Amino acid sequence: MSKDCAIASPANSSSIPIPIQDYPPPYVDQEVYNPPRQESFNPNVFIPPLTTPRQTAMKMHAHAINVIPCGLNRRPLPELGEWGQWKTQLQTDKDVGDLPWSSIDTTVGLISGISGLRCMDIDAEKEPPTMVEEELLLEVLSALGLPENYEWAERSVSGLGFHIYFTCRQGLWDNTTRLDYPSKDGRCSHIELRWRDCYTILSPNSDLYLRPPTVPPTELDIKEVMKVYNNFVLYGASLSPTAYLNVPVYVQTRSEVPLIHWTES
Repeated sequence: MSKDCAIASPANSSSIPIPIQDYPPPYVDQEVYNPPRQESFNPNVFIPPLTTPRQTAMKMHAHAINVIPCGLNRRPLPELGEWGQWKTQLQTDKDVGDLPWSSIDTTVGLISGISGLRCMDIDAEKEPPTMVEEELLLEVLSALGLPENYEWAERSVSGLGFHIYFTCRQGLWDNTTRLDYPSKDGRCSHIELRWRDCYTILSPNSDLYLRPPTVPPTELDIKEVMKVYNNFVLYGASLSPTAYLNVPVYVQTRSEVPLIHWTES
């Protein structure tokens, strides 16, 4: 159940209703993100933020995704404390609302594993910083069978790489939590599959953060994901790519997770 919190504009006496969750105040006043200044920016006119960390977190959680508040340094906020339970236990609305979202430098971390959420992180070279071209993102999306305008893809917080979020019911072999191998053709530094027990932060400048999708991430089959991954990364000599295509090796039915946002028609 949500209700409207009226935030008074300093320019006039009218109120702008902003939907918020039913949690103890204070709400938005501690977590407002004002848009960048434009040439016509008037500091005396209140501009409502597109979203706040708490609001984005609640919209992500609507898809049964567990979330944690993180700083722009990619680390969980110190005031968060212990959060390991959220790697395996689905949060409630109240759990999400009670997290410390008030910091102005806060963004939202999405935890892989819960509800089958996975993230493919296409990472850029750091020295020197080199932006990954969008052409590579589009190739990966096409190979995964996803559209060019896939709503669950974003530029990473560094502005250099990309994140692609999807869901998958199957687990990796031996309860592997992630894979991370260098790019096969050098168009990026490396590509990481963040499968479970880890998190990825949303870029506060991305549409995924500012305008969270109303539809859940697309479900993909692990065999197709691994075929695409094989095509874009360079494995070490001690690891055979063909091992990933042998279903008994990497699919553990006991590790399969239900997609909680799915409902029977």
